[in-house]
Amino acid sequence: MNKQISLSQAIEGFLLAKSAEGKSHYTIRNYTLDLNRLTSFLGDNTPFTAITTDDLRRFLSYLQDEYVPDPQNPSRRLSAKTVRNTYITLSSFWTWAEKEFEARHVVRPIAIPEAPKKVIEPLTREEVEALLNACKYTKPWENHPGTRTRRATYLRDRAIVLFLLDTGVRAQEFCELTIGKASLKTGKVKVAGKALGRGSKERIVYLGKSARRATWRYLQTREWQRPDDPLFATGPDERPFERNVLRRLLNRMGERAGLSKSVYPHRFRHTFAINFLRNGGNLFELQRLLGHTSLKMVMRYARIAESDTEAAHRQASPVDNWRL
Repeated sequence: MNKQISLSQAIEGFLLAKSAEGKSHYTIRNYTLDLNRLTSFLGDNTPFTAITTDDLRRFLSYLQDEYVPDPQNPSRRLSAKTVRNTYITLSSFWTWAEKEFEARHVVRPIAIPEAPKKVIEPLTREEVEALLNACKYTKPWENHPGTRTRRATYLRDRAIVLFLLDTGVRAQEFCELTIGKASLKTGKVKVAGKALGRGSKERIVYLGKSARRATWRYLQTREWQRPDDPLFATGPDERPFERNVLRRLLNRMGERAGLSKSVYPHRFRHTFAINFLRNGGNLFELQRLLGHTSLKMVMRYARIAESDTEAAHRQASPVDNWRL
C-alpha cells in the first residue's frame, strides 16, 4: 500500500467497502457527512498515515465547541449525540484501514464522547386518538372557525399512525417497505434489518386487525399495487417516503392535534415497546420485534413499564383506597 495515500483517497475506499457490505444509503450518507467534516478540518490531501490521535482529539473538541454548520445560524452547534456518532464513524473508518492496509488505529485511545440519554416520551392513548382525529380534517378556517374540510390523505395518514404504533418499526425501515413485504391476510410484515446499518437479516413484525384494515383501505385508493411499489407513498406519482418527509408529516399532524410535544417516528416506536410490555409481552420477544442486538435498550422500556405499573398500583390499591 502506498504510504502517501491521502485522507480523501482513504475515505473513498472506506465508502466503497461499506457500500459493498450492503450498508444502507442512509448509513453511507451519514458516514460521508461525518468524514467530510474531518476533511474540512484536516484537509483533503493530508497523508492518511500522518494523522495522529491528537489530531482527532482536536477535531472532536472542535465539533463540540466551535463547529458552525450553518452560516445563516452561527449560534447553532452539533448535538452531543451527533459528536458521539461522529466518533463511532471515525472508529469504524480506522478499523477498516487497520485491516485494509495495516494503518495504526489512532481512534482507539480516545474515550467515546458522552451524550445524555434522551428522555423516552411515549404517546398516551388520548394523544393517539387526537392524532387520528387530526388525520381526518384540516384546521378550521381563520375567518370561519366552525368550518373544516376532510383531508385528501386521511386514509393514508390514519394507516401510517396505526402501522407505526402496531409494529414499532424504525423510520428508515418504514420508508423502505414495499407492498410485497406485507401480508394483510396474516398481518406479517418483512422488515429489512439492514436499515441504519444493523446487518442485512430480515425480521418479521406484525399488524393487528385494525391496522391491517386501515392499510387495506388506504391501498384501495392507490393506482398501482405492484409488489415492488412502496407500501406507503407520497405525492401524485406515489413516491416512497423519505425520513424527513415522514417526520414533517407527523410533526404537522401533532400540531393540528394540539399536542404540546413534537410528534416524530421514534415516539411511535417507544409507545409500541412500552405498551407491548404493559400488555404482557416478554423482553426477548420485544427485542426480536424491535430488531435490537442486545437487551440494553429493551431494559430501558422495561423499567418504564414497571414504573408505570407501580404508580398505577399506588393509585388503585384496594387496601389504601378502602382505608383498611
